[in-house]
Amino acid sequence: MTLRRSCVILGLAALAACTGEGEHKKIVEEHPPAAEAKPAPEASASPAPAAAQKAPDAAAPAGPAAAATAGSTFHPQVTPLPGDPSAYAPLPGFQPMDIPADNPLTPEKAALGRQLYYDPRLSGDGKHSCYGCHVCEHGLTDGLALGKGAFDKPLTRSAPSMWNVGYLWAIYWDGRAPTLEKQAMGAWKGANMGATDPETIVAQLDTVPGYREQFQSVFGGPVTSDNVTKALASYMRTIVGGHTPFDAWLAGKTTAIPEAAVRGWDVFQRAGCFQCHSGVLLTDMQFHNVGIGMDKADPDLGRFKVTNLDQDKGAFKTPTLRDIADSAPYFHDGSVATLEEAVDLMLAGGKPNPSLSTDKLKPVQLAPNERADLLEFLKTLDEPCDMPAPPLPPGP
Repeated sequence: MTLRRSCVILGLAALAACTGEGEHKKIVEEHPPAAEAKPAPEASASPAPAAAQKAPDAAAPAGPAAAATAGSTFHPQVTPLPGDPSAYAPLPGFQPMDIPADNPLTPEKAALGRQLYYDPRLSGDGKHSCYGCHVCEHGLTDGLALGKGAFDKPLTRSAPSMWNVGYLWAIYWDGRAPTLEKQAMGAWKGANMGATDPETIVAQLDTVPGYREQFQSVFGGPVTSDNVTKALASYMRTIVGGHTPFDAWLAGKTTAIPEAAVRGWDVFQRAGCFQCHSGVLLTDMQFHNVGIGMDKADPDLGRFKVTNLDQDKGAFKTPTLRDIADSAPYFHDGSVATLEEAVDLMLAGGKPNPSLSTDKLKPVQLAPNERADLLEFLKTLDEPCDMPAPPLPPGP
């Protein structure tokens, strides 16, 4: 395989300028202009220092963690950020992450957000945590087609993966949240966490000495719903992937992936998969109709509900392929059970419907051995993940 072939990384067809020294492969990419897309500057697919390393036994705490006993002084677990907060670019060579001016990123704020992410006291029923829907062993999803939120309320869409969520310019399957702060508030007040009255929960959290002291230290004031979402967003910006075997192979470790996966990477490009699953993030961050659920009497129209544009009927955000082998079932409704079925559906050109995104999604014929190699490649996108529950402040 030539250096050119091995370094043509996941960008759209017009990209691909590539240089390399020795065994190390460097990739430059740019996304084509799109009506809604934010511009993506040059990117390198060098492996990033992930903020998470996979530990299948990591689990959300059943209740407030007992690392500190009642009456003792609480000491939060503060860890280094995966990048310099002054120009936060946790994926080397890729663009800096957008950090809101009113929510600067600090290790202490991310540590507070991590506690809240794991704390069931944040939910309306006191039983659910954010982590519970985005667990390591399921690729930072919940492994369910459609899960249940607080008070056992059924959810209408599958939990998406959280890898590199801080880089997304539009969040949720339909992209209705423009920032992680708004996403956090939406999930907190919505069916996911069921906090229909966040102020009641805020008042309760403010009676917990450890939280009261932390919020005073981090924000200079008491617990507020706005500061809760800012802390959660700060933590989510540290959930950064980039340590897959494929990343290691791109960086020059030729033994990181098997030969079948190397051939599968070539198939991935020839089949046009990279047109939507592009760049270091393995998503174009755009919205496409692949036909899932459009045969229902009352289909979920996805992005259309946000934009009211006919072209967005049945369109949903392209999910990242990072950890794709662990994040079954697939698509926004979890209707496809296995990776093999998902690949076959996409190779077939999606499901026919009047709004199908045929500009990029076209049927592709593969030989059985090519299909097998493609699946082997996708399995090399497995992210290591170590997200153990932090100690939580004791209290009611």
